[in-house]
Amino acid sequence: MQGVPWYTDCTKLPGLCSDYNHSDLSFAPIGDRRLLATFRSHEDEEQTDGPGWRECLILSVSPDKTITSHTVNGPHSLNNAEDIRLIRLSDYVAALGQRYDRVTETWSMGMALFSIATETWEHVPMCVCCGPSARYRYVTFALGETLVVCGGDLRSTNTTGNDTWEWSLETRKWTRTEDAPLTGVSTSDEGTVVEDTFRMYFGKLFHMEYCDGKWKWEIHQWNHFDDDTHGGGYYSRVGVPLLRNMELTITKLGTDDHPDDPPPKCWVRDYVSQDLVPLEPLPLTPEDMDDHQIMTVVMLDATTLLVSEPDFTLLVDIDPHLLGPECHTSMVGTGFWEETEEEEEEDWESSYEESESD
Repeated sequence: MQGVPWYTDCTKLPGLCSDYNHSDLSFAPIGDRRLLATFRSHEDEEQTDGPGWRECLILSVSPDKTITSHTVNGPHSLNNAEDIRLIRLSDYVAALGQRYDRVTETWSMGMALFSIATETWEHVPMCVCCGPSARYRYVTFALGETLVVCGGDLRSTNTTGNDTWEWSLETRKWTRTEDAPLTGVSTSDEGTVVEDTFRMYFGKLFHMEYCDGKWKWEIHQWNHFDDDTHGGGYYSRVGVPLLRNMELTITKLGTDDHPDDPPPKCWVRDYVSQDLVPLEPLPLTPEDMDDHQIMTVVMLDATTLLVSEPDFTLLVDIDPHLLGPECHTSMVGTGFWEETEEEEEEDWESSYEESESD
């Protein structure tokens, strides 16, 4: 399946922060083609876990596709934290991390705010009884000036949670809202904020959305993934909002020991027309797919997509036509999708007949 062309140029660069032996990398856009990034740096080239020390950089991507960086201090309150997440929150970046107290042998959630204007960090006190408990593999996102945390694996009980919490930039307080309707929400089910609604695809069958403190869910009609995962494997989905009600989605499917895993697939989804349009795949090689970590994607500006994998970075110039008012997914969506489905069904029947004859 070739798909609809959607980019005019794609530049491959080394992985972000590749000058460091690092782990636990997270980043968030801060405008002007810049990213705030934090990670753990390790002296030993063979070491990829353990404490290390926390680095914080601002990465700048120039129009000629070069990346420069400079160091910023902090956040000191999260220096020993694990699994730090950076989320753009209005004129700030919120940082959430997990801290372990060796005296009490307990975990807690830590938080800090980065001011984009002053490039300084502010510690945010966390109340153990009035906010989300420590957890990992949780989902977090921002809706306007509100930070949302949901699901994940709770460290205190070793169970999966579906509780949902909101933190207001105005009141600086946590509020528990409606629980997610499905348990097991985790980072493997990353979603996308499109306009004022967070949308995620839970597994292969369920679509969930969150807005105004409420969850909705439904069984959706479009499956981003083939049913055949080579006898079991992984699949992941990441996305970024485009103009209007559209979302650009990238999906990965494969297994840890299969040499012929397919390259990631790209789609554009229109949440008004409900079209799902297959797009031209990214120019990646099988060697690029050796690492099965989840991709990270972010929009640097209105037309530039950054795709991050541990070993490489892609800068993708999106075709302005895809973002313009004259482009409607219904022009190519349903018809193209139906033709593609018929082609794939014919290919499957042909391969099945060949296997039967063998």
